[in-house]
Parts: sequence; C-alpha cells; structure tokens
Amino acid sequence: QIQDIVAETAGNLLTRLVVFDEYRGPGIDEGKKSVALGLVLQDANRTLTDDDVDEIVDRVTGDLEGRLGAALRA
Repeated sequence: QIQDIVAETAGNLLTRLVVFDEYRGPGIDEGKKSVALGLVLQDANRTLTDDDVDEIVDRVTGDLEGRLGAALRA
C-alpha cells in the first residue's frame, strides 16, 4: 500500500522508490512499524528545485498520513 500511494502521489517524477529499512521493536508502538523510504525524483525537461522536491515529499507524507495513519518520526 505504501508503495502504491507514493507512486500515485509523486506521479511521473518518481523514477525509483526504495524501502530500505523496516523496524518493529522497542521505541515503536505495538502493532506499528517504522519504514524508511528513498525516493528518486527526476524531470526529463528541467532540474528540480528544492521547493519542487519539498512539495512532492509534503504531498506524499500527507497522503500516507491521511490514508494509512502514518506519521513522521523525529
């Protein structure tokens, strides 16, 4: 589900998505897990700015929060 939501939200700028860590255990509430994602974003026509990337990451984070109850860990 996570991968599907990220791909849908990031759209055609997402060229690669990697789930590089999944953790359950001390420090994580029971029944939950910590998942680390790596997104590679690229536009064939221009260089993406920090603002472009931040906007996409904010949308992805918001969709994961809204649809799955996900939250960023500090």
